[in-house]
Amino acid sequence: MDIQTIEDKIIEIGGRIARLLAQDAGYFFRQTVRTQFAEHPDVADKLDDEEIARLKRWTYESAKSVSEHVAGQLSGSDLWLGAEPTGDTKRPVSELAAVAEVIEHVQDQLDTFLKSHRLTPEALIEWRLPARFIDSDHLPTLTETYWKYMSRRAGLIAEARAQADRQSSVDRLRRWDEA
Repeated sequence: MDIQTIEDKIIEIGGRIARLLAQDAGYFFRQTVRTQFAEHPDVADKLDDEEIARLKRWTYESAKSVSEHVAGQLSGSDLWLGAEPTGDTKRPVSELAAVAEVIEHVQDQLDTFLKSHRLTPEALIEWRLPARFIDSDHLPTLTETYWKYMSRRAGLIAEARAQADRQSSVDRLRRWDEA
């Protein structure tokens, strides 16, 4: 495989990771608010059906906004091509700065939403990246494949540089001999 083909594959995998994380962020947001609603009878029991419907609508709107933010922040080839491979294919995708930032954003938005509706949990609820299949994609497998292609790309780039260096040396010797 050539470098361009590998880069195309990396970008495609990155897009799939972004879509998966965006979907899961919205799901996590909705489910967490729903759970906290059930665990806060002091708030839930005081709301009438119309207020509950409004809270649910706000929850879905906020979850959609969070999901769109994640998708937007994780789009673009520079993000996915810019990571430094370490050779560790088990490295979590959350080690990418942009992914860590969206995880923090999701957490902040959720915490703010819960506090504003007096549904604050007793213990911190953290968004854990999904290990389940979402729309036939599996984040651990995608992540492993991503790092594998990043390592392969780094090897090809190093090989191309070494080849260019060897060629430059040959060219300098040729110039020396012809002078």
